Amino acid sequence: MATQPNNTTKYAARPKSKEARALSVGGHKVVKEVFNEHQKTLTKAMKKKLVKQIYLKLSAHAKKEEEIFYPALKRQGRITM
Repeated sequence: MATQPNNTTKYAARPKSKEARALSVGGHKVVKEVFNEHQKTLTKAMKKKLVKQIYLKLSAHAKKEEEIFYPALKRQGRITM
């Protein structure tokens, strides 16, 4: 007797489109705010600190997009990867 694969885990972790979009838009806004602060900063030490923040935020944002946002769009057939 053949059994069906258990897909409950796959769908339980699946974000809704609005949730995925909110993650992406929110991440873009945060990075843009830190970048704008960097543009206004005059001291070299503060610029260096802000560059590190930008790097960390972009890295975290990219990871979320790769793990949550893009797979959700792929499952919906909206993109191909």
